Amino acid sequence: MTVSLRGETWLVGRVLIVAISAFGTLCLVYWHAAFGIGAPFSTIIGSILAAPVDDPAGALLHYLRLPRTLAAIVTGACLAAAGTLFQAATRNPLASPGILGVTAGAQLFVALVTVVPAFALIVPHTMAATMGGLTAGCITWMVSRGSGAGPVRIALSGMAVSLMAGAAAAALALLDESTGASLHLWGGGSLVQADWRASIGALIGFLPAILLMLILARQLDILALGDDTARMLGQNLFLVRGAALVLGVWLSALAVTLAGPVVFVGLVAPNLLRMAGVSRHIVLLPSAIIAGIALTVGADLLVLRLSASTVELPVGVPVALVGAPVLVLLAWRHAGESRAVTEFADRYRMHHALPKASRVIFLFVLLATACLAGIMSGNDFIDFGSVGAFLTGSAAADLHNILELRALRVTGSALGGALLALSGLLLQGVIRNPLASPELVGVTQTSGLFAVVALLLFPEYGFLGVQAAAIAGGLGAALLVANLGLRSNLAPSAMALIGLGLAAFAASAATTLVIGGGFQASQAATWLAGSTYGVNATDLIILTGALFGIIPAAYLLLSVTDMLGFGRSKASSLGLNVRMIEWAHLLIGALCASLVAAVFGPVSFVGLMAPHAARLLNPGRQRDLLAASMIIGAALMVIADGLGRTLFAPIEIPVGLMTAIIGAPFILLILRRA
Repeated sequence: MTVSLRGETWLVGRVLIVAISAFGTLCLVYWHAAFGIGAPFSTIIGSILAAPVDDPAGALLHYLRLPRTLAAIVTGACLAAAGTLFQAATRNPLASPGILGVTAGAQLFVALVTVVPAFALIVPHTMAATMGGLTAGCITWMVSRGSGAGPVRIALSGMAVSLMAGAAAAALALLDESTGASLHLWGGGSLVQADWRASIGALIGFLPAILLMLILARQLDILALGDDTARMLGQNLFLVRGAALVLGVWLSALAVTLAGPVVFVGLVAPNLLRMAGVSRHIVLLPSAIIAGIALTVGADLLVLRLSASTVELPVGVPVALVGAPVLVLLAWRHAGESRAVTEFADRYRMHHALPKASRVIFLFVLLATACLAGIMSGNDFIDFGSVGAFLTGSAAADLHNILELRALRVTGSALGGALLALSGLLLQGVIRNPLASPELVGVTQTSGLFAVVALLLFPEYGFLGVQAAAIAGGLGAALLVANLGLRSNLAPSAMALIGLGLAAFAASAATTLVIGGGFQASQAATWLAGSTYGVNATDLIILTGALFGIIPAAYLLLSVTDMLGFGRSKASSLGLNVRMIEWAHLLIGALCASLVAAVFGPVSFVGLMAPHAARLLNPGRQRDLLAASMIIGAALMVIADGLGRTLFAPIEIPVGLMTAIIGAPFILLILRRA
C-alpha cells in the first residue's frame, strides 16, 4: 500500500510539474505575441490565419509578431528535443547541439551557401544545415570515441569543433561585405521573420519528428541501462542510437535555418527536468519541448523589452547567459573524470625524438622561414633583393616604410605566438588535460570582454585602458577558475569544463556590448577577431619585456609540473606545495595570454597547438618543451598572419580567425589521440 501511494504521489507530482510548465509557457507565448501591441487574446487568435481589415494591431500581429512567435516556439522545441535525443544516445548529460558542435557545423554550411549563391541553387539552406550539423557531429563523435566518452571529454571535443567551425564561418562573412553584416547578426541567433514561410516550413519538418521521438521513447529508456543490458533485452544499439542522432541533427538543422545558431537550449531544458526527477523519455521528451519553448520565448521576450530602448540583441545572447552557468553547475555534478597529461605524453614517447642537433636546426629554419615569408607576403611583391636592401638601409623610402610595417607585424606576431605557447604549456600542465588552452579555459574570452567594456564604456582612457582591462580580465578568469576548482579539489578536467562555461558567458556578454555599442561597435568587433594590424614599437617593447621576464619563472614551474601528473596526494607526499604551484601555473599562464589579448585581441589555438607540436619533436619533461613550444608558437602566429594578409588580398582575414582555421587538422589529430 505504501509503495502504491508513493507511486501515485510520484505520478501526480510529475503531472503537476508538466501542467504548471505548460501553463507558464502558454502565458509567455501570449505575452510575447502581445508585447508592445496590447492586443487581446481574441485578436491574436483571429490574426493567425489572416490580417483583420482596418485593424493596425491585427496587421502587425499577422505580418510581423506572430511569425516571430512561431519561430521562437519551433526553435525552442527543436533544440530541446535534439538535446534530449543526443543525451539519450550518448548517455551523456552534457550532449546538446551546441556542445557537440552540431549547431556550429550547421552555421558554417549555411554561411557557405549564403556567401556563394551558386551553392544555394544546388543545396537548399535546410539541407546545407543538415549536412553541416551531421559532419560536425560525426567529427566530434569520432574524435571523442563515441558512446564511451565521458561527459567532460565529449564536451571539450565538441567545443573545440565549435570554435573551428565558428572561426571559419566568421572568415566567410568577411569575404562578402553585403552579406557579412547580416551573417554576423544571424550568427548570434535572430528570430526576426519577414513572413510565415520559414516558420511554417520548420514546423512541418518538426511535426513528423515528434511521432518518431515518441516511438523511440521506450528504446531510449532501455539504452539508458547500458549497452550490455540493452543488448540482452534485444536492443539494436546501432539502429536506435543512429536514429536518435540523425533525428537530433535534423531538428538542430531546422532550428539553425530558422533562427541561427542558438546554443544551450538543448543543454538546459532536459537537464532541468532531470534535476526535477523526470527520467522516462515518454514524459521527458514532451516536457523538454515545453521547457525549450519557454526558454526561447522568454529569452526573445527579454530581447523585445531591451530593444525598446537600444539596438536589438540576438536571442542567442540571453540564452547563453543563462546556459553558461548551467554548464558550470553540471561540471560540479560530473567532476570525476580525469586524464593526466603525463598519460597523454606517454603516447608520444612511443616515437623516437629527433636528435638534439637536428631539432635545433629544424626549429631555427622553421622560425627564419616563417619570418621571411611573413615579411615578403602581401599585396606588393617583395623579393629577396628588396629585403636585403631594407636590412642594409639602402631601400627606397616607400619600400622602406612597407617593410618596416611588415617587420613590426612579424616581430609582434612572433612574440605573441611565443607567449601563447608558453601559456598553453603551463595550462596543460596544471589542468592535466591535453585540450587545455587559454581559449578553452575562458582566459581569452574574458580578456576580450573586459577590453570591450573599457573600449565602449570608458573610451576616455584610450587604448592603454583597453590593454589594462584585457590583462585584468584574463587574470580574473584564472582566479575564478582557481577558486571554483582548486579550493573545491575538483578534478582537473572538471576545471576545464568550468572554464568552458566561463568562456561561453564572456563571449555572449561581449557580443551584447558590441551589438549595442553604437559608433564604436565595429572597432570592438574587429578587435575581438584578433589582428596584428597597427602594432607599434611600444607594443613590441611590452611583449619582449614580458616574455623574457616570465621565462625564468615559467622554467622553474615547469621543473615540477611533471610531479602534478601523479595526482595531488602523491605530489604533496613528495614535498610539493601543490596548491601554490597550481595557482602559479594558472596565473602566469593567464598573464601570458592576457598580454597577447591586450595587444592583438583574442587569438585562439596557438596555445593549444604549439606544446603538442613540441612533444612530437621532443617527448619528455615539461621544462624540456619550453624553448621548442615558444619557437613553434612564434612560427605558427607569423604564418597565420601572413596567410591572413595574402590569401584573399586585399581583404585581410584577422590572425585570430586564421589560427583557428589552420589549426583544424592539427587539433583533430590531438583530439583523436587524447
